[in-house]
Amino acid sequence: MSNNNAQLRNQEEVTQFNRSILYWIISLGLPVLILFIPTTAHFTSHVKQFFALSLGAIFLWAFEIVPNLIVSLILPVLYMLLGLAPANVVFSAWSNYIPWIVLSGMILTSIAEETGLLKRVACWCILITGGSYRGIIYGLTIAGVILSLPITDLTARVLLFATISYSICKALELENGGKSSSGIMLAGIFSALNPGYIFFTSTTQTMMAYQSAAKLGVSSSWTSYLINNGLITLIWCFLCAVILDFLFKSERNINSKAYFLEEKKKLGKLSLAEKKMVVILALIIIAILTEPYHKVQIGWLFPLFVGVIYLPGVGLAKPDSLKKLNFPIIIFVTATLTIGAVASSVGGSKFLADLLTPIMSGSKLYTLTSVWVFGIIIKFLLTPLAALATLTEPIVRLAQHAGLNPVPVLYVWNQSMEQVIFPYEYALVLLAYSYGYLSLKNLMKAFSIKLVFNIIFIILIAVPFWKLIGLF
Repeated sequence: MSNNNAQLRNQEEVTQFNRSILYWIISLGLPVLILFIPTTAHFTSHVKQFFALSLGAIFLWAFEIVPNLIVSLILPVLYMLLGLAPANVVFSAWSNYIPWIVLSGMILTSIAEETGLLKRVACWCILITGGSYRGIIYGLTIAGVILSLPITDLTARVLLFATISYSICKALELENGGKSSSGIMLAGIFSALNPGYIFFTSTTQTMMAYQSAAKLGVSSSWTSYLINNGLITLIWCFLCAVILDFLFKSERNINSKAYFLEEKKKLGKLSLAEKKMVVILALIIIAILTEPYHKVQIGWLFPLFVGVIYLPGVGLAKPDSLKKLNFPIIIFVTATLTIGAVASSVGGSKFLADLLTPIMSGSKLYTLTSVWVFGIIIKFLLTPLAALATLTEPIVRLAQHAGLNPVPVLYVWNQSMEQVIFPYEYALVLLAYSYGYLSLKNLMKAFSIKLVFNIIFIILIAVPFWKLIGLF
Protein backbone atom coordinates (compact mmCIF):
# COMPACT_ATOMS: atom_id res chain seq x y z
CA MET A 1 0.00 0.00 0.00
CA SER A 2 2.82 2.38 0.93
CA ASN A 3 4.58 1.53 -2.35
CA ASN A 4 1.43 2.44 -4.30
CA ASN A 5 1.16 5.76 -2.46
CA ALA A 6 4.80 6.49 -3.15
CA GLN A 7 4.31 5.73 -6.86
CA LEU A 8 1.26 8.02 -7.00
CA ARG A 9 3.24 10.81 -5.34
CA ASN A 10 6.09 10.32 -7.81
CA GLN A 11 3.65 10.41 -10.74
CA GLU A 12 2.09 13.61 -9.40
CA GLU A 13 5.53 15.21 -8.97
CA VAL A 14 6.52 14.24 -12.53
CA THR A 15 3.23 15.59 -13.91
CA GLN A 16 3.64 18.83 -11.96
CA PHE A 17 7.25 19.17 -13.15
CA ASN A 18 6.26 18.59 -16.80
CA ARG A 19 3.43 21.11 -16.47
CA SER A 20 5.82 23.63 -14.96
CA ILE A 21 8.27 23.17 -17.85
CA LEU A 22 5.45 23.70 -20.36
CA TYR A 23 4.33 26.86 -18.58
CA TRP A 24 7.90 28.22 -18.61
CA ILE A 25 8.24 27.47 -22.33
CA ILE A 26 5.02 29.39 -23.05
CA SER A 27 5.84 32.27 -20.68
CA LEU A 28 9.32 32.80 -22.14
CA GLY A 29 8.95 31.37 -25.65
CA LEU A 30 6.02 33.45 -26.91
CA PRO A 31 7.55 36.77 -25.77
CA VAL A 32 10.81 35.79 -27.52
CA LEU A 33 8.86 35.09 -30.73
CA ILE A 34 7.41 38.62 -30.56
CA LEU A 35 10.95 40.00 -30.57
CA PHE A 36 11.53 38.40 -34.00
CA ILE A 37 8.59 40.25 -35.58
CA PRO A 38 9.95 42.97 -37.94
CA THR A 39 9.45 46.56 -36.82
CA THR A 40 7.30 49.03 -38.71
CA ALA A 41 6.55 52.73 -38.39
CA HIS A 42 3.97 51.95 -35.70
CA PHE A 43 5.30 48.64 -34.36
CA THR A 44 8.55 50.20 -33.16
CA SER A 45 11.30 48.43 -31.24
CA HIS A 46 9.97 49.95 -28.00
CA VAL A 47 6.44 48.74 -28.74
CA LYS A 48 7.82 45.29 -29.56
CA GLN A 49 9.83 45.12 -26.32
CA PHE A 50 6.84 46.34 -24.34
CA PHE A 51 4.55 43.61 -25.69
CA ALA A 52 7.16 40.90 -25.21
CA LEU A 53 7.87 41.88 -21.61
CA SER A 54 4.21 42.47 -20.70
CA LEU A 55 3.02 39.21 -22.27
CA GLY A 56 5.69 37.29 -20.36
CA ALA A 57 4.54 38.86 -17.09
CA ILE A 58 0.87 38.16 -17.86
CA PHE A 59 1.58 34.48 -18.57
CA LEU A 60 3.61 34.19 -15.35
CA TRP A 61 0.69 35.71 -13.44
CA ALA A 62 -1.78 33.35 -15.11
CA PHE A 63 0.25 30.16 -14.61
CA GLU A 64 1.46 31.14 -11.09
CA ILE A 65 4.80 29.35 -11.53
CA VAL A 66 6.35 32.36 -9.80
CA PRO A 67 4.55 34.19 -6.97
CA ASN A 68 2.53 37.08 -8.41
CA LEU A 69 4.21 39.44 -5.96
CA ILE A 70 7.67 38.71 -7.43
CA VAL A 71 6.53 39.31 -11.02
CA SER A 72 4.76 42.51 -9.91
CA LEU A 73 7.94 43.78 -8.26
CA ILE A 74 10.22 43.03 -11.22
CA LEU A 75 8.03 44.19 -14.12
CA PRO A 76 8.08 47.97 -13.44
CA VAL A 77 11.83 47.90 -12.80
CA LEU A 78 12.48 46.12 -16.13
CA TYR A 79 10.34 48.70 -17.97
CA MET A 80 12.57 51.41 -16.53
CA LEU A 81 15.93 49.65 -16.96
CA LEU A 82 15.16 48.80 -20.61
CA GLY A 83 14.42 52.45 -21.27
CA LEU A 84 10.78 51.85 -22.27
CA ALA A 85 9.56 54.63 -19.98
CA PRO A 86 11.05 56.97 -17.36
CA ALA A 87 10.53 56.39 -13.63
CA ASN A 88 7.82 59.05 -13.35
CA VAL A 89 5.72 57.07 -15.88
CA VAL A 90 6.59 53.59 -14.62
CA PHE A 91 5.69 54.42 -11.03
CA SER A 92 2.85 56.83 -11.81
CA ALA A 93 0.33 54.22 -10.64
CA TRP A 94 1.32 54.99 -7.06
CA SER A 95 0.36 58.63 -7.53
CA ASN A 96 -3.31 57.88 -8.29
CA TYR A 97 -5.88 56.85 -5.69
CA ILE A 98 -6.51 53.26 -6.81
CA PRO A 99 -3.82 51.48 -4.70
CA TRP A 100 -4.82 53.56 -1.69
CA ILE A 101 -8.56 52.92 -1.96
CA VAL A 102 -7.94 49.19 -2.50
CA LEU A 103 -5.77 49.04 0.63
CA SER A 104 -8.17 51.21 2.65
CA GLY A 105 -11.13 49.12 1.48
CA MET A 106 -9.38 45.94 2.63
CA ILE A 107 -8.76 47.43 6.09
CA LEU A 108 -12.30 48.79 6.47
CA THR A 109 -13.82 45.48 5.36
CA SER A 110 -11.63 43.46 7.71
CA ILE A 111 -12.54 45.59 10.71
CA ALA A 112 -16.25 45.74 9.79
CA GLU A 113 -16.20 41.93 9.61
CA GLU A 114 -14.56 41.71 13.02
CA THR A 115 -17.37 43.77 14.56
CA GLY A 116 -19.96 41.29 13.20
CA LEU A 117 -21.80 43.99 11.26
CA LEU A 118 -21.42 42.36 7.84
CA LYS A 119 -22.77 39.02 9.01
CA ARG A 120 -25.67 40.81 10.72
CA VAL A 121 -26.60 42.58 7.48
CA ALA A 122 -26.52 39.28 5.54
CA CYS A 123 -28.68 37.52 8.18
CA TRP A 124 -31.17 40.38 8.17
CA CYS A 125 -31.48 40.33 4.37
CA ILE A 126 -32.19 36.60 4.27
CA LEU A 127 -34.64 36.74 7.18
CA ILE A 128 -36.71 39.51 5.58
CA THR A 129 -37.05 37.37 2.43
CA GLY A 130 -38.47 34.46 4.43
CA GLY A 131 -35.55 32.04 4.76
CA SER A 132 -36.87 29.67 2.05
CA TYR A 133 -34.63 28.46 -0.78
CA ARG A 134 -35.93 31.26 -2.99
CA GLY A 135 -35.63 33.65 -0.06
CA ILE A 136 -31.95 32.74 0.38
CA ILE A 137 -31.22 33.54 -3.28
CA TYR A 138 -32.98 36.91 -3.18
CA GLY A 139 -31.75 37.69 0.35
CA LEU A 140 -28.14 37.17 -0.71
CA THR A 141 -28.78 39.38 -3.75
CA ILE A 142 -30.15 42.20 -1.55
CA ALA A 143 -27.21 41.83 0.84
CA GLY A 144 -24.80 41.98 -2.11
CA VAL A 145 -26.33 45.23 -3.34
CA ILE A 146 -26.22 46.82 0.13
CA LEU A 147 -22.68 45.70 0.94
CA SER A 148 -21.25 46.67 -2.46
CA LEU A 149 -21.20 50.27 -1.25
CA PRO A 150 -19.13 49.98 1.94
CA ILE A 151 -17.02 46.96 0.85
CA THR A 152 -14.88 48.27 -2.00
CA ASP A 153 -12.64 45.19 -1.99
CA LEU A 154 -14.19 42.68 -4.41
CA THR A 155 -12.08 39.81 -3.09
CA ALA A 156 -13.40 40.48 0.41
CA ARG A 157 -16.98 40.39 -0.88
CA VAL A 158 -16.40 37.08 -2.64
CA LEU A 159 -14.84 35.58 0.50
CA LEU A 160 -17.70 36.89 2.66
CA PHE A 161 -20.52 35.61 0.44
CA ALA A 162 -18.81 32.32 -0.39
CA THR A 163 -18.36 31.69 3.34
CA ILE A 164 -21.99 32.58 4.11
CA SER A 165 -23.28 30.38 1.27
CA TYR A 166 -21.05 27.49 2.32
CA SER A 167 -22.25 27.82 5.93
CA ILE A 168 -25.90 27.70 4.78
CA CYS A 169 -25.31 24.55 2.70
CA LYS A 170 -23.49 22.87 5.57
CA ALA A 171 -26.06 23.84 8.21
CA LEU A 172 -28.94 22.58 6.05
CA GLU A 173 -27.00 19.37 5.23
CA LEU A 174 -27.48 19.82 1.50
CA GLU A 175 -26.09 17.38 -1.04
CA ASN A 176 -22.64 18.33 -2.31
CA GLY A 177 -23.05 19.39 -5.96
CA GLY A 178 -26.83 19.13 -5.88
CA LYS A 179 -29.23 21.68 -7.34
CA SER A 180 -30.00 23.35 -4.01
CA SER A 181 -26.39 23.64 -2.85
CA SER A 182 -25.21 24.77 -6.30
CA GLY A 183 -27.97 27.37 -6.48
CA ILE A 184 -27.05 28.78 -3.06
CA MET A 185 -23.30 28.83 -3.79
CA LEU A 186 -23.92 30.49 -7.16
CA ALA A 187 -26.21 33.04 -5.48
CA GLY A 188 -23.30 33.88 -3.18
CA ILE A 189 -20.90 34.33 -6.11
CA PHE A 190 -23.39 36.41 -8.11
CA SER A 191 -24.21 38.53 -5.05
CA ALA A 192 -20.54 39.38 -4.61
CA LEU A 193 -19.75 40.08 -8.29
CA ASN A 194 -22.87 41.46 -9.98
CA PRO A 195 -23.51 44.56 -7.81
CA GLY A 196 -19.92 45.69 -8.43
CA TYR A 197 -20.98 48.07 -11.20
CA ILE A 198 -23.73 49.89 -9.31
CA PHE A 199 -21.28 52.23 -7.58
CA PHE A 200 -18.07 53.71 -8.97
CA THR A 201 -15.98 52.55 -6.01
CA SER A 202 -17.38 48.99 -5.72
CA THR A 203 -14.69 47.33 -7.87
CA THR A 204 -11.07 47.97 -8.73
CA GLN A 205 -11.98 47.15 -12.35
CA THR A 206 -14.17 50.23 -12.77
CA MET A 207 -11.59 52.55 -11.25
CA MET A 208 -8.82 51.03 -13.39
CA ALA A 209 -10.87 51.43 -16.56
CA TYR A 210 -11.55 55.10 -15.88
CA GLN A 211 -7.94 55.67 -14.87
CA SER A 212 -6.85 54.46 -18.32
CA ALA A 213 -9.64 56.39 -20.04
CA ALA A 214 -8.63 59.60 -18.26
CA LYS A 215 -5.60 59.85 -20.57
CA LEU A 216 -8.09 60.42 -23.41
CA GLY A 217 -10.19 62.97 -21.54
CA VAL A 218 -12.85 60.57 -20.22
CA SER A 219 -13.89 60.94 -16.59
CA SER A 220 -16.82 60.30 -14.27
CA SER A 221 -17.86 61.49 -10.84
CA TRP A 222 -19.29 59.03 -8.34
CA THR A 223 -22.83 60.41 -8.71
CA SER A 224 -22.80 60.57 -12.52
CA TYR A 225 -21.59 56.95 -12.65
CA LEU A 226 -24.48 55.94 -10.38
CA ILE A 227 -27.00 57.76 -12.59
CA ASN A 228 -25.57 56.25 -15.79
CA ASN A 229 -25.14 52.67 -14.60
CA GLY A 230 -26.69 52.11 -11.16
CA LEU A 231 -30.30 51.32 -12.09
CA ILE A 232 -29.47 48.99 -14.98
CA THR A 233 -26.96 47.08 -12.83
CA LEU A 234 -29.59 46.70 -10.11
CA ILE A 235 -31.92 45.19 -12.72
CA TRP A 236 -29.10 42.88 -13.85
CA CYS A 237 -28.53 41.68 -10.26
CA PHE A 238 -32.14 40.59 -9.82
CA LEU A 239 -32.34 39.18 -13.35
CA CYS A 240 -29.44 36.86 -12.42
CA ALA A 241 -31.30 35.87 -9.23
CA VAL A 242 -34.34 34.97 -11.35
CA ILE A 243 -32.11 32.90 -13.66
CA LEU A 244 -30.74 30.93 -10.68
CA ASP A 245 -34.22 30.47 -9.23
CA PHE A 246 -35.39 29.05 -12.58
CA LEU A 247 -32.33 26.90 -13.34
CA PHE A 248 -31.79 25.27 -9.96
CA LYS A 249 -35.07 24.23 -8.41
CA SER A 250 -34.61 22.88 -4.90
CA GLU A 251 -34.89 19.10 -4.52
CA ARG A 252 -36.64 19.49 -1.18
CA ASN A 253 -38.45 22.04 0.94
CA ILE A 254 -35.86 24.32 2.52
CA ASN A 255 -36.46 26.66 5.42
CA SER A 256 -33.35 28.30 6.84
CA LYS A 257 -35.23 30.77 9.04
CA ALA A 258 -34.43 28.89 12.24
CA TYR A 259 -30.73 28.75 11.30
CA PHE A 260 -30.49 32.50 10.65
CA LEU A 261 -32.50 33.36 13.75
CA GLU A 262 -29.98 31.33 15.73
CA GLU A 263 -27.07 33.09 14.01
CA LYS A 264 -28.69 36.44 14.74
CA LYS A 265 -29.18 35.40 18.36
CA LYS A 266 -25.47 34.53 18.59
CA LEU A 267 -24.62 38.03 17.40
CA GLY A 268 -26.73 39.51 20.21
CA LYS A 269 -27.87 43.11 20.27
CA LEU A 270 -26.14 45.66 18.08
CA SER A 271 -22.81 46.18 19.86
CA LEU A 272 -21.10 49.51 20.49
CA ALA A 273 -18.39 48.53 17.98
CA GLU A 274 -21.03 47.85 15.31
CA LYS A 275 -22.71 51.19 16.03
CA LYS A 276 -19.38 52.99 15.64
CA MET A 277 -18.80 51.14 12.34
CA VAL A 278 -22.27 52.17 11.13
CA VAL A 279 -21.41 55.82 11.86
CA ILE A 280 -18.12 55.55 9.95
CA LEU A 281 -19.85 53.90 6.97
CA ALA A 282 -22.55 56.59 7.07
CA LEU A 283 -19.83 59.28 6.97
CA ILE A 284 -18.25 57.54 3.95
CA ILE A 285 -21.62 57.56 2.16
CA ILE A 286 -22.10 61.27 2.95
CA ALA A 287 -18.59 62.02 1.65
CA ILE A 288 -19.37 60.08 -1.54
CA LEU A 289 -22.69 61.85 -2.14
CA THR A 290 -21.21 65.29 -1.51
CA GLU A 291 -18.24 64.79 -3.86
CA PRO A 292 -19.56 67.42 -6.34
CA TYR A 293 -19.36 70.00 -3.54
CA HIS A 294 -16.08 69.24 -1.76
CA LYS A 295 -14.37 68.37 -5.13
CA VAL A 296 -12.11 65.72 -3.58
CA GLN A 297 -12.01 62.36 -5.38
CA ILE A 298 -13.53 59.83 -3.01
CA GLY A 299 -10.54 57.53 -3.42
CA TRP A 300 -8.37 59.96 -1.51
CA LEU A 301 -10.83 60.14 1.40
CA PHE A 302 -10.92 56.41 2.16
CA PRO A 303 -7.46 56.42 3.87
CA LEU A 304 -8.70 59.23 6.13
CA PHE A 305 -11.65 57.13 7.27
CA VAL A 306 -9.25 54.29 8.05
CA GLY A 307 -7.40 56.76 10.26
CA VAL A 308 -10.64 57.56 12.10
CA ILE A 309 -10.88 53.91 13.20
CA TYR A 310 -7.65 54.34 15.17
CA LEU A 311 -8.61 57.61 16.89
CA PRO A 312 -8.92 57.65 20.71
CA GLY A 313 -12.47 56.79 21.72
CA VAL A 314 -13.15 54.89 18.50
CA GLY A 315 -10.76 51.98 18.99
CA LEU A 316 -12.35 49.54 16.53
CA ALA A 317 -9.11 47.98 15.31
CA LYS A 318 -7.42 45.14 17.17
CA PRO A 319 -3.64 44.59 17.28
CA ASP A 320 -3.98 41.71 14.79
CA SER A 321 -6.47 43.45 12.46
CA LEU A 322 -3.86 44.19 9.79
CA LYS A 323 -1.95 40.91 9.95
CA LYS A 324 -4.44 38.89 7.91
CA LEU A 325 -4.67 41.37 5.01
CA ASN A 326 -3.50 40.33 1.56
CA PHE A 327 -0.95 43.13 1.09
CA PRO A 328 0.70 41.62 -2.04
CA ILE A 329 -2.52 42.31 -3.99
CA ILE A 330 -1.71 46.04 -3.78
CA ILE A 331 1.61 45.49 -5.58
CA PHE A 332 -0.16 43.32 -8.17
CA VAL A 333 -2.89 45.91 -8.84
CA THR A 334 -0.29 48.65 -9.18
CA ALA A 335 1.79 46.53 -11.57
CA THR A 336 -1.24 46.01 -13.82
CA LEU A 337 -1.82 49.77 -13.79
CA THR A 338 1.82 50.21 -14.76
CA ILE A 339 1.25 48.10 -17.90
CA GLY A 340 -1.38 50.60 -19.01
CA ALA A 341 0.80 53.62 -18.25
CA VAL A 342 3.80 52.23 -20.16
CA ALA A 343 1.58 51.05 -23.05
CA SER A 344 0.37 54.60 -23.50
CA SER A 345 3.90 56.02 -23.20
CA VAL A 346 5.53 53.76 -25.83
CA GLY A 347 2.59 53.89 -28.26
CA GLY A 348 1.39 50.35 -27.62
CA SER A 349 -2.18 51.46 -26.90
CA LYS A 350 -2.40 53.41 -30.16
CA PHE A 351 -0.95 50.44 -32.08
CA LEU A 352 -3.64 48.13 -30.66
CA ALA A 353 -6.37 50.70 -31.32
CA ASP A 354 -5.29 51.00 -34.97
CA LEU A 355 -5.30 47.20 -35.21
CA LEU A 356 -8.79 46.80 -33.72
CA THR A 357 -10.54 49.74 -35.38
CA PRO A 358 -11.05 48.21 -38.88
CA ILE A 359 -12.40 44.96 -37.38
CA MET A 360 -14.67 46.41 -34.68
CA SER A 361 -15.89 49.59 -36.35
CA GLY A 362 -19.41 49.86 -37.73
CA SER A 363 -22.73 51.03 -36.36
CA LYS A 364 -22.79 52.09 -32.72
CA LEU A 365 -24.53 48.87 -31.67
CA TYR A 366 -22.12 46.75 -33.72
CA THR A 367 -19.10 48.44 -32.11
CA LEU A 368 -20.57 48.08 -28.62
CA THR A 369 -21.31 44.39 -29.20
CA SER A 370 -17.84 43.88 -30.70
CA VAL A 371 -16.26 45.29 -27.54
CA TRP A 372 -18.26 42.81 -25.45
CA VAL A 373 -17.31 39.85 -27.68
CA PHE A 374 -13.66 40.90 -27.70
CA GLY A 375 -13.70 41.04 -23.88
CA ILE A 376 -15.14 37.52 -23.68
CA ILE A 377 -12.49 36.14 -26.04
CA ILE A 378 -9.48 37.95 -24.57
CA LYS A 379 -10.14 36.52 -21.08
CA PHE A 380 -9.13 33.10 -22.33
CA LEU A 381 -5.62 34.58 -22.56
CA LEU A 382 -5.51 37.42 -20.02
CA THR A 383 -6.75 37.93 -16.49
CA PRO A 384 -9.46 40.63 -16.16
CA LEU A 385 -7.07 43.11 -14.49
CA ALA A 386 -4.38 42.53 -17.12
CA ALA A 387 -6.93 42.97 -19.93
CA LEU A 388 -8.26 46.16 -18.39
CA ALA A 389 -4.77 47.58 -17.87
CA THR A 390 -3.54 46.75 -21.37
CA LEU A 391 -6.60 47.20 -23.55
CA THR A 392 -8.90 49.83 -22.00
CA GLU A 393 -7.18 52.75 -23.71
CA PRO A 394 -7.38 51.11 -27.19
CA ILE A 395 -11.07 50.33 -26.54
CA VAL A 396 -11.75 53.98 -25.63
CA ARG A 397 -9.90 55.14 -28.77
CA LEU A 398 -12.06 52.75 -30.79
CA ALA A 399 -15.23 54.18 -29.20
CA GLN A 400 -14.17 57.75 -29.93
CA HIS A 401 -13.35 56.83 -33.54
CA ALA A 402 -16.84 55.29 -33.90
CA GLY A 403 -18.48 58.40 -32.43
CA LEU A 404 -19.60 56.54 -29.31
CA ASN A 405 -19.76 58.05 -25.84
CA PRO A 406 -17.05 56.05 -23.97
CA VAL A 407 -19.16 55.74 -20.78
CA PRO A 408 -21.46 52.95 -22.09
CA VAL A 409 -18.48 51.31 -23.80
CA LEU A 410 -16.52 51.19 -20.54
CA TYR A 411 -19.53 49.66 -18.78
CA VAL A 412 -19.88 46.96 -21.47
CA TRP A 413 -16.11 46.36 -21.44
CA ASN A 414 -16.21 45.86 -17.66
CA GLN A 415 -19.27 43.61 -17.89
CA SER A 416 -17.49 41.40 -20.41
CA MET A 417 -14.71 40.89 -17.85
CA GLU A 418 -17.26 39.31 -15.45
CA GLN A 419 -18.63 36.78 -17.96
CA VAL A 420 -16.85 33.43 -17.78
CA ILE A 421 -17.54 29.82 -18.75
CA PHE A 422 -14.66 28.04 -17.00
CA PRO A 423 -13.69 28.93 -13.39
CA TYR A 424 -10.00 29.30 -14.32
CA GLU A 425 -10.86 32.42 -16.36
CA TYR A 426 -11.47 34.45 -13.21
CA ALA A 427 -9.54 33.85 -9.98
CA LEU A 428 -12.42 35.02 -7.78
CA VAL A 429 -14.84 32.52 -9.35
CA LEU A 430 -12.21 29.80 -8.90
CA LEU A 431 -11.80 30.86 -5.26
CA ALA A 432 -15.54 30.54 -4.58
CA TYR A 433 -15.72 27.24 -6.49
CA SER A 434 -12.96 25.83 -4.26
CA TYR A 435 -15.29 26.02 -1.23
CA GLY A 436 -17.20 22.98 -2.53
CA TYR A 437 -20.96 22.29 -2.66
CA LEU A 438 -20.90 23.53 -6.28
CA SER A 439 -20.33 21.07 -9.13
CA LEU A 440 -18.30 22.15 -12.17
CA LYS A 441 -21.20 21.12 -14.41
CA ASN A 442 -23.64 23.42 -12.59
CA LEU A 443 -21.13 26.27 -12.43
CA MET A 444 -20.48 26.13 -16.20
CA LYS A 445 -24.20 25.80 -16.91
CA ALA A 446 -25.09 28.86 -14.81
CA PHE A 447 -22.25 31.06 -16.07
CA SER A 448 -22.83 30.08 -19.72
CA ILE A 449 -26.50 31.03 -19.51
CA LYS A 450 -25.59 34.19 -17.59
CA LEU A 451 -23.15 35.09 -20.40
CA VAL A 452 -25.89 34.78 -23.05
CA PHE A 453 -28.35 36.80 -20.97
CA ASN A 454 -25.71 39.48 -20.35
CA ILE A 455 -25.51 40.55 -23.99
CA ILE A 456 -29.32 40.34 -24.27
CA PHE A 457 -29.57 42.55 -21.18
CA ILE A 458 -27.11 45.07 -22.67
CA ILE A 459 -28.97 45.29 -26.01
CA LEU A 460 -32.57 45.25 -24.69
CA ILE A 461 -32.24 47.08 -21.35
CA ALA A 462 -28.94 48.99 -21.07
CA VAL A 463 -28.83 50.50 -24.56
CA PRO A 464 -32.46 51.81 -24.49
CA PHE A 465 -31.77 53.31 -21.05
CA TRP A 466 -28.59 55.03 -22.29
CA LYS A 467 -30.55 56.36 -25.28
CA LEU A 468 -33.16 57.72 -22.87
CA ILE A 469 -30.56 59.71 -20.90
CA GLY A 470 -28.63 60.78 -24.00
CA LEU A 471 -25.53 58.61 -23.67
CA PHE A 472 -26.03 56.45 -26.76
